[in-house]
Amino acid sequence: MPLLRRVVRSIAHTRERVAATRPLRWVMALLLTLVVLSGLAVTGVSAYQGYQLYRRGISMAEDGVQRLRAGGAALNGLARDPLDDAAITTARADFIQAGTDFDQVRGLLDQVPGVAGSVPTYGPKVVAAQHLLPIAHDAARLGVVGCDAVSLLSSRMRDPLAASGQGISPADLISLQADVTQMRALLDGMSTRANHLTTADSAVDPRIGLALAAFRTSAPALRDALDTAETLIEVAPDVLGIGKPTDYLLEQLDSTELRPGGGFVGSYGILALSGARVTATWPQPMTDVDLIDKPFEFAGGSIAYPPQYTWFPLAASWSLRDSNLDADFPTAAVWAERLYHEEGGTAPVKGVIAITPWLIQGALAITGAIYVPEYHETVTAGNLIDRIHYHQLLAAEGADYVPSPDGHSSLRKRFTSYLFDHFLARVRQVAPTRLADFARLVMAAVRSKDLQIYVNAAPAETLLRYADMASAIEAPAGDSFLTVDANIIADKANNFITYTLQDHITLAANGTAHHVTTLTYAWPRSAESAVYAYGTYYRDYLRVYVPPAAHLDTQAGWVAQPATTAFGRQVWAGVFTLADGSRTTIALTWDEPGAATHDAHGWHYRYLLQKQPGLTWHVDLRAQLPSCAVPLGAPNGWTPGRAYTFTAGGPLTQDRALELGYRC
Repeated sequence: MPLLRRVVRSIAHTRERVAATRPLRWVMALLLTLVVLSGLAVTGVSAYQGYQLYRRGISMAEDGVQRLRAGGAALNGLARDPLDDAAITTARADFIQAGTDFDQVRGLLDQVPGVAGSVPTYGPKVVAAQHLLPIAHDAARLGVVGCDAVSLLSSRMRDPLAASGQGISPADLISLQADVTQMRALLDGMSTRANHLTTADSAVDPRIGLALAAFRTSAPALRDALDTAETLIEVAPDVLGIGKPTDYLLEQLDSTELRPGGGFVGSYGILALSGARVTATWPQPMTDVDLIDKPFEFAGGSIAYPPQYTWFPLAASWSLRDSNLDADFPTAAVWAERLYHEEGGTAPVKGVIAITPWLIQGALAITGAIYVPEYHETVTAGNLIDRIHYHQLLAAEGADYVPSPDGHSSLRKRFTSYLFDHFLARVRQVAPTRLADFARLVMAAVRSKDLQIYVNAAPAETLLRYADMASAIEAPAGDSFLTVDANIIADKANNFITYTLQDHITLAANGTAHHVTTLTYAWPRSAESAVYAYGTYYRDYLRVYVPPAAHLDTQAGWVAQPATTAFGRQVWAGVFTLADGSRTTIALTWDEPGAATHDAHGWHYRYLLQKQPGLTWHVDLRAQLPSCAVPLGAPNGWTPGRAYTFTAGGPLTQDRALELGYRC
């Protein structure tokens, strides 16, 4: 679904950028009539006829401008709801009318005698209008074709969770490819005509130069969007099950027992897509992960941990349950598929999708409370974690490796399986009227890494990375920081711990960034914690990812482990223990040489603070510029303070990129 949404957003974005290039749309329309029809009276047409044509042209031009503006406004709404049929229909009608208006202006232009171009003063305006009119007309046509493409997707994906529906067919992909090809041809034609405009054309009115500059700035982004759409169309059959169903391994993560990838894998299932729609046979009951892990172990199977994961102490044999020992989801997903098949999984999965409890909580805010009749319980966003933990930890409903007789997971997780079934049934019920809300939730969850997606098809996975939707560990130029925690005692303490990150950065005149970093973990004592934490102390294996050239000066608060490298980062690691009702702090001081870079415009400091899935840190950042510094421009992500000090704070709900510019 996020891939399909990217097709929609790419095409919508293409149209929106063209329509929203304001100087282009009103200069190329209004100027046409103003300058062309002003010349009619001096090229052999009577004054009265010229005046009438002028008035008609002005009316048509103004209507065309308004239609393009209205179409652009309607398309702006598609950024919030790409499947808004009313907005698509309205935008298409506006673009069609704009094209009609420009056709009528062309008719008036055809009435101008050929010698008009040689008439002093008015002649250059006539010639400029002849050159500009095709560009304006193609912009309207581009909008129409784009609306056709999105309308097709909307009709197929109106209710992607319904048990019945047409879905996207191979023939639809052919049609979409034709639309994208036509949009590319229109865009290329507009660019070619714009490049052939003469200095005299631009000199007719200074606004023309502004319009051309805006168009040339937008054109590369428009081409990138079309490239993205073409790639998605190419991989769609394999990724979205178009022509042949596609299976994905679906993982439910328990973030209250944290693993680097967002939580241990508590349950799993197979999500089947056909024609980009969830198949009628789903949801299948989500299954306790121990129903695949334990039988494999009981039969004598054993999988050795790769060398990079030998730090993990909770099981002698590696398994699907603990497959995500890296916070880089593409890596964790590849291991999950391998372990799933080695332990006996038979579905030919084409990728992995992982969700945290926080995504489910967000969805419950849309669906409302879920009643589980088999247990006579009502589950809300507020008590979701509590009720799951009660049935899994306290109710003693049976072993996790014994299947439930009714086929709903294991005895231990039977409640969770029924809850998930009723929840998905409710999602199907409300989706037709709340699809836009679910779409916003999904996109927010991708950014927060509460929904992680990996696709085996390399082009599609590349697009996910390009769009910052791959939940991957990044290795950017400049400064960066990522903490990755792992619960290595198998309790539920992560549900009660609060996490505070302070990083105070001092920039030296040579571009070195000196960091004083503290990571504070607090576990307040509470009655709920005493019941559901499943233990009285917490043990954590912590890794910190920093740039390769970073130098660790001092460290305190953990039992340091050997430094390593991974994902293009240097990795510092340590183990610490936290008792119920206490707090502890990990303190690091470190330097990053060359964190700020210098060019002809000055110094540039870029800092990427990355987020671990399943965990939200509360951050307190401070950056101090060198004493010689003079800030340049507006800082990105920072709030200016006194004495060239900049701050940033709040919950780290997604990767956060910050930037400062200064002269020194």
